[in-house]
Amino acid sequence: FIFDVWHGPAVLSDLPSSREKKVENDNIIVFRKTTPRVITGRNIVEVNFNMEITDKITGNKKEFHEMHSMRFLFPGEIGIFLQQYGFRKIRDEQWMSREKPSLKSWYVTYIAMAV
Repeated sequence: FIFDVWHGPAVLSDLPSSREKKVENDNIIVFRKTTPRVITGRNIVEVNFNMEITDKITGNKKEFHEMHSMRFLFPGEIGIFLQQYGFRKIRDEQWMSREKPSLKSWYVTYIAMAV
């Protein structure tokens, strides 16, 4: 069983921040504003996306909003979940690096097997 998570210790060490991004091609401009809200008591980050898409030819704009609720996890609770569902951890590592999880990367991959 292979899965990845937001690594709680890193998320709390390097809290999410607001960001803006603009991309465009010959036809459209896409502007995205990302605003996180950390709910520490529940280990959740609500990531709010505000998008504005502008048609370069007509000048028409469309706006929409999405909210992604992301749960960050801690090694101890992952161990409990794995044990509860009949797995044991084989390995954990920072995403695509094979380095041990640290406070430097939010993204951690776990490899587990059924017991």
